[in-house]
Amino acid sequence: MLFAIGLSAPANAVSLNANFRLFGEVERFGLGYGDMALHFGVNNSRNAPEIGSLGYYPGGTPFTTGVLSSISLPGGGFGVVDTTFSVPFSLNIDQPASMYIGLGDNGIGGPEGGSIQVIFDFSDNISFGGSLLGGTLDQGLSLISVTMADGSSLNDAGLSFDFVPENTVLTAFASAFDDQGVGTIYSTTTPAQNRAAVFVFPGTATAKLRGGYNRGGIPTEYLANLDVNPEPDPFVFDLAGATISGAGNIVLTRASNAVPEPPTILLLGTGFIAVLGYRLRQRRPGSKHCPDGAYGIHA
Repeated sequence: MLFAIGLSAPANAVSLNANFRLFGEVERFGLGYGDMALHFGVNNSRNAPEIGSLGYYPGGTPFTTGVLSSISLPGGGFGVVDTTFSVPFSLNIDQPASMYIGLGDNGIGGPEGGSIQVIFDFSDNISFGGSLLGGTLDQGLSLISVTMADGSSLNDAGLSFDFVPENTVLTAFASAFDDQGVGTIYSTTTPAQNRAAVFVFPGTATAKLRGGYNRGGIPTEYLANLDVNPEPDPFVFDLAGATISGAGNIVLTRASNAVPEPPTILLLGTGFIAVLGYRLRQRRPGSKHCPDGAYGIHA
């Protein structure tokens, strides 16, 4: 029996790092307390896990967890938070996957945490008296880059990482109960303008992909940026958050200058291989040549 089957190599997971920066400032005053969490996940079936948080317990004791554990929060007055960290994940080449990134959220696109008498200013859309950063752009949680697990660039590996805009959902939400009597307001969009935004000053939140604009119409250069500030006024616990989500919203592809994949493997039937071996033996020096056309193989 003669048969031939073409086998393509199985899809192999590529080990990667998502490289982040959290940049902003914190001030606790009065009896302030509250917290802000970070969530990140790829292909999580239910919700993205919390990867870190920071805040103040009631009574004023600061805390940090997870990827933010090395941060030192001030007991009072403004303190700048500027930290970078990497989270490992994996993708199969040319197979869309789902990425979730959240700041001030609960891992499923909703709010969690918030503040009363604490300024969590991770936004370039607002600044407070005494601020150390003022209106510095690209505050918040930013996806700086995606690299190979060893830190080398995707370009060197002949790969490219991209968001799929039509499958990406940007969400921003904020509340302003005490000075405006406004509950939580949401803005959700696919990235037609690469930006979702809510402004209930002094509460604010925006979610942006690369090219989405910051204050003053200046676009972010990061792959993604989540920009939040919960209203810090004294009497009501307010919240703010931003997320990037969506089914099939990211993809890892081979760059145009990538090394070609190995050719398709061809499996041949045992009958054909036996015939081919016999013909080769017949053509060795000193052997008899078969008549032309006997097996359709000629000199």
